[in-house]
Amino acid sequence: MEVERVGARQARNHFADLVGNVHYGGQVVIVERSGKPMVAVIPVEMYERLVAEREARFAVLDRIRSRLPDIILLLASWFISYLANLAHHLRRG
Repeated sequence: MEVERVGARQARNHFADLVGNVHYGGQVVIVERSGKPMVAVIPVEMYERLVAEREARFAVLDRIRSRLPDIILLLASWFISYLANLAHHLRRG
């Protein structure tokens, strides 16, 4: 993937060309102001793929978060049982 860096003034003056290069050529363009990257212009297909990948990663995190209460309850139950057994054995000597 080719990444081109252009100044903001050049991007503004040649905006139609920039959009065409990104859309038709699949080019990625970083627009800079005073040498500092300000925005990236990417093909919409790439944007949609990035958004879908991000949503998929967050869906995994949501599934993990939704199961945490069950895991915490299971661990708490096990720990209480362990403490009860320990107390029972300590009382018996």
